[in-house]
Amino acid sequence: MLLILCSLSPKFVLSGDDSGYLRVRNATTGALIASIQAFGDPTTQVAWSNDGRFVAASTDAQDTVKMYHASNLT
Repeated sequence: MLLILCSLSPKFVLSGDDSGYLRVRNATTGALIASIQAFGDPTTQVAWSNDGRFVAASTDAQDTVKMYHASNLT
């Protein structure tokens, strides 16, 4: 399963996948900007904060939500 969410600005796309990774990509080129392995289980939901400064990911397998400052993703 792959989850995709566009940011409030049309510049970025946030995705999560079965490997537990959270990725930020350029919405136009698809180039990878940042990624982090949030979980060892599939990522089931992703979200941007209203101001675009934070991203969140969750997994049903662990009943866990993790939040990251978007500028800290590498």
